Amino acid sequence: MAERHVLVTGATGFIGGRLAECLAQEQQNRVSGAGRNAKVGAALQQKGVTFKQAELLDFSAMRVLVEGKDIVYHVAAWLGARHGGKDMAWTLNVYATIQLLQMAAAAGVRRFVYVSSIAAYGPTGLDVVTEAHSVDVRQGVVYGRTKAEAELQARQTARELGIELVIVRPGMVYGPGSYGWTVRMTELVQKRVPVIFGKGDGYAYPVYVDNLVDALILAGSQPGAAGEDFNIVDGPVTWREWFGAYGRLAGRRPVAVPLWVGHAALRAAEILPVGLGVDRNLFAYYTARTVFPTDKARQLLGYEPRVSFDEGIARAGAWMREAGYLS
Repeated sequence: MAERHVLVTGATGFIGGRLAECLAQEQQNRVSGAGRNAKVGAALQQKGVTFKQAELLDFSAMRVLVEGKDIVYHVAAWLGARHGGKDMAWTLNVYATIQLLQMAAAAGVRRFVYVSSIAAYGPTGLDVVTEAHSVDVRQGVVYGRTKAEAELQARQTARELGIELVIVRPGMVYGPGSYGWTVRMTELVQKRVPVIFGKGDGYAYPVYVDNLVDALILAGSQPGAAGEDFNIVDGPVTWREWFGAYGRLAGRRPVAVPLWVGHAALRAAEILPVGLGVDRNLFAYYTARTVFPTDKARQLLGYEPRVSFDEGIARAGAWMREAGYLS
């Protein structure tokens, strides 16, 4: 990977920032990062990343940024209501992705690595979901649905334009710098929100951020990755284990309720703002025992996760204490 010219979108976000930093410092790439946060961008500059403050929908800026690049890592995405409603979800996750892919192909970019999500599969009801399972463009969750649609359109576009496309589907990315799957988890425990339903023996699907970054770097460099898709999840961890780990960091026992109470609370939450930390779609994940094997990434990429769950949680805890989220 040394001396390759790389663009990372979403470089001021949690995943994109860590990826850009590792590509520049550890892989010795010439990295350009695009993002919205000028303050975070200035910090990236200090780590060897050439930063450009630009919106994903600023196609003029994006067209300039893809010029002369060998690899584009497309990390930027719609992540929730703070980025706009359902129409914006489609605009950012689908339309902007295809526009960027077309620009990259026109500029002669060799490989385009698209960071999707295992949410693209939707709740499957299956025990095991491999890359052979189809993504679900009809699911009810707008994030997963638009990620799935972007995958399908990107595949077709890549075939038509002759650019190498690699799709990476991470699970719940956590670690230092993560609000959603690190700080938010701690807050739910601290606020005594019910987070464990029934036995809590459904499977969460975490992946520590540095493990994901390792997989992304391999996805950009390994010849056998071209045209492939990869699930990246660290391994099965029950929700009781997941929230129990954050409870130990916070010094509080996570609140557990019987399964029937969870169902009743969901019905109430649809009428009143009861502050439940889960909706009906997420509840389906909480109670499922689905695993997402990484056999394909191991075989084609040579991928092996370096950071265990216990070590990842310890690092997340150290960061939260340093950042003032934990006393």
